[in-house]
Amino acid sequence: MNYFIKILNFIVVFVSFSLVTAHTIVIDQPGFISLGDDINESGFDLFQITASNVILDLSEHIISNGNSGVVIDSDLSNIIIRNGTITNQANHGISIGQNCSTIRIENLTVSSCGKNGVKVESGVVGMFITDSFLSDVTQAAISIKEDTENIRMKNLTINHCGGPAAELIGSSIGNRVRDVLLEEITTSFCSFSSTYSHVFCIQYGENITLDSINITNGGNTLCDVRLIELENCERCNVKNIVASGNSGGSLKGISLINTQSSLFHSCNVLNNEALTGKFKGFDLKNGSINNFFEQCCIFTSSSTNDAAYGFDICQLSKENMFRECDVAALKGVNVYGFDITGSTVALEFNILEHCQVTRCVATTENVIGYHIGNADKGTLCCCVASYNNAPSGMAVGLLMREGDGGNLWAVNECKFVRNIGNSDTNSYGIKVETGTGNIFSRNFAFDNGAIASNQMYGVPAGSVTQLNPSNLNTADGPWANIVVTPQ
Repeated sequence: MNYFIKILNFIVVFVSFSLVTAHTIVIDQPGFISLGDDINESGFDLFQITASNVILDLSEHIISNGNSGVVIDSDLSNIIIRNGTITNQANHGISIGQNCSTIRIENLTVSSCGKNGVKVESGVVGMFITDSFLSDVTQAAISIKEDTENIRMKNLTINHCGGPAAELIGSSIGNRVRDVLLEEITTSFCSFSSTYSHVFCIQYGENITLDSINITNGGNTLCDVRLIELENCERCNVKNIVASGNSGGSLKGISLINTQSSLFHSCNVLNNEALTGKFKGFDLKNGSINNFFEQCCIFTSSSTNDAAYGFDICQLSKENMFRECDVAALKGVNVYGFDITGSTVALEFNILEHCQVTRCVATTENVIGYHIGNADKGTLCCCVASYNNAPSGMAVGLLMREGDGGNLWAVNECKFVRNIGNSDTNSYGIKVETGTGNIFSRNFAFDNGAIASNQMYGVPAGSVTQLNPSNLNTADGPWANIVVTPQ
């Protein structure tokens, strides 16, 4: 089969390709290659690039039915692949070898690949994928291995992948994936096979930015689905995320495992469903420390047969700050807006400011706005728990649980309004079952059932011993808590 391929060297014009194993086109000299026709061949890689400084322009043509569409050998640099379609490949659409640098993929459609759309081996520095569409890939649409850096992906649409839309897998602290930007990416129907459970998976990442990511219709009902997972990562910036309409056996919107010193801004997890297991909007565990969350929202999501959590903060996760983060209209067997619970070691120094839990419903058991257990030295300031309902169980705005509640917490200027359980005796604004050294000041509780003592149950008369308890609790005192019971 003859294909018109025009190759322009940087100095002269010449033809420079050879055929190996049937019709593999080997580009072994620098130059500009413009494809003049479609390629439809099977049983071999369609293009193999063995030289640096190559531009392969598919010129809006289609290359199909190979083992892989384009294979770039190791240790090459300055290669561009652009303007066309790579489809129906048995393995990868594009495979990039180890230790390459400055590789650009621009304006491509990559679809129907038996493995990855784009496969990047270890040690690559400078990888750019822009303005492209990837779909119907059996494994990950984009797969990047360890010890890579300076990766940019922008303006991508990724649909119908059996595996993740993108996976960036470092192997250890010394072999991280570094300096990565994923921006303006829309995904749908990814992680859709029973083998895979992530839509975006980043392990051992450093300086990772995810910006303007839209995740819809992802997951598999048989899996523990994690829409975005950062594991053993640090100094990440995750912002402007919308994850909606996804489902799984269990489902986590954003999962952090030993992730530290990272920023999360305007991450919205809404209208998602866990069908058999737990739903968690944010899941922080295994020592996720010193992260900052601002204006993140968990909204109208549910677990059909298990508990639903807005923010689950557990397993040595400490020194995190949550500001203006909201949980609204969450539904599950049990519901926890913010669950701050340690295991064998207490969590410490988690701070919540101007957060809100509202209109959540526990279908058969309890709804808790803020749940504190084996967690010490935290702050709850200007937070709200309101209009939460447990028709068959207990509703509590703030619970410091029995046995190992919270110690040395500051709870200031918070509002607990109309948290209604199945009876007045199961309706509480604040319920302190266990805790010492806590200070409660200038809080407001109203209409959490009709029992006056349940509005702030267990709140000590004088939270700070240095103050005069009688002054602390006068109605007009600057540190007074206010309880209002409807008449």
